[in-house]
Amino acid sequence: MKFSLKQLVGLLCAALVFSATAVYGARQTAVNSGGELPAAQWETSLEQENASSEIDYSDYSFEGVYVDASSSQTEESQAESSARKENLIQNEVSAPVEAKPASPENNAIEQDLQGTTNADTRPSTGVEGPPLDDTPDEPVSSEPESSESGETSQTPGTAERNPLEEKVNMPAYTPYGKTLTIQVGGVNYKADAVVVVSSMVQAEIVGTNTDASRYPYYHEAYKAQAVACHSFVKSYNNRGSIPTNIYVKTPSAATVRLVEQVIGEMVYYNGSVAETLYHASSGLHTQGAQYVWGGYIPYLTGVVSKYDEEPSVVTYSVEEVRSKLSANGYDTSLDPAEWFVIQSYTDGNFIDDIKICGKAKTGNTLKNLMGLRSSKAQISFNGTTFTFSVNGWGHGVGMSQVGALGYSRYDGWSYRQILTHYYPGCTVT
Repeated sequence: MKFSLKQLVGLLCAALVFSATAVYGARQTAVNSGGELPAAQWETSLEQENASSEIDYSDYSFEGVYVDASSSQTEESQAESSARKENLIQNEVSAPVEAKPASPENNAIEQDLQGTTNADTRPSTGVEGPPLDDTPDEPVSSEPESSESGETSQTPGTAERNPLEEKVNMPAYTPYGKTLTIQVGGVNYKADAVVVVSSMVQAEIVGTNTDASRYPYYHEAYKAQAVACHSFVKSYNNRGSIPTNIYVKTPSAATVRLVEQVIGEMVYYNGSVAETLYHASSGLHTQGAQYVWGGYIPYLTGVVSKYDEEPSVVTYSVEEVRSKLSANGYDTSLDPAEWFVIQSYTDGNFIDDIKICGKAKTGNTLKNLMGLRSSKAQISFNGTTFTFSVNGWGHGVGMSQVGALGYSRYDGWSYRQILTHYYPGCTVT
């Protein structure tokens, strides 16, 4: 069948009109029925509509069309949308953080963790220096260490065992062949990576005088901690620094065997070894590094962390709080009810900004000032007593050790799954 040019143009216009009518009809049917189109069909309809019309529908609200199947709210207005975005950007407080009780799983993990170092385990800024070589059993430099470093002088070859091996009474192990340098109690130690990592894993997550073989359901978490410790120390050593305030304990033979299984692996981001921070527990959600140290790191952002509620409660009388505040230079002439005014929370629901006696401070300042385990806290005052209800322990950045134990025990995650969850965007190789 042949058509003239005029007929072809007419057919094309009719088709466009029919297409637009069909799209509008589908949308109107959803509105009238109180239902909604499946997401895929709705997106297709919008694409078709935008392709055939220059009308901007972003300002329109279609009653009965919901955000998702479980929602009962209609699309928000422009004013509501702008206000919501502003709140997200500024982290404004919309509701107080709710203190969470310990779950049965969390209680079980805590029972197993008796004797483990549960302190805030992030080492402080490392000691700067030239790049460190990782060849085994050789001094870091031919020059003696300065007394400022705190390292005890050692003459090469005077002892059969490495000083760190002696310190932790290291059991038999298979050397990795490359060394790491750490600082423990103000003293620098350089030893084979298996020695360093095994003694750190024992202190950090297995527990003092605990045999790792006792808890096979935690083995993947132990291995995740091993890779995180190795990566953390190596990230410092790679830039000529020595991480300080490292915890070490005598590793069990089972801990050493687990470390040997993963000693060749580290966490990488964009081809570089990641600074894999970790902490005891986050109170069900970690937070971004920028809220604690000011610098944004893509793989150190807030993520969900199951099984690590770890609640604690601290109470002080008005006079006890007044004494603490006055000793730190705060003006307590204000009404005690106004001594602590939370301004914003972080992406993990930790206190971010807070006014303490009218001064702008951070949640970390509050944590240190009041001796809290974490800045994820709810503050209440009844006229005579301040109560700080806290969840978590430590800075809340990176891998939660209690969370890792929970994922290993209850969800059956591998060490790689644990690591890539807590360090999003990273690879383990």
